[in-house]
Amino acid sequence: MYISVAERTEEIAIRRAFGAKSRDIELQFLIESILICVTSGFIGLILGVVFATIIDVLTPDYIKSVVSLSSVIIAVSVSILIGLLFGWIPARAASKKELIDIIK
Repeated sequence: MYISVAERTEEIAIRRAFGAKSRDIELQFLIESILICVTSGFIGLILGVVFATIIDVLTPDYIKSVVSLSSVIIAVSVSILIGLLFGWIPARAASKKELIDIIK
């Protein structure tokens, strides 16, 4: 997310020039971070279910892999938490940039 913030300074400047508040910019980057993490989490979850099914087909009957609802909830929750934790600092940095500093 730090790279995203660094590369999008012009966008931040334009939004600030049109009246966006620091909170709006922070919220935008935080939501983007959470969406990226949740999407990645769901892709990982789908791949996990696919591989668990493949393992079930290839292994003997006494070895079963199970994907429970609690493991799905934990995976999605961890994805959201990671998005919050690792997205908050870059989002905060983006919202604190001053318009004059960006224009220079």
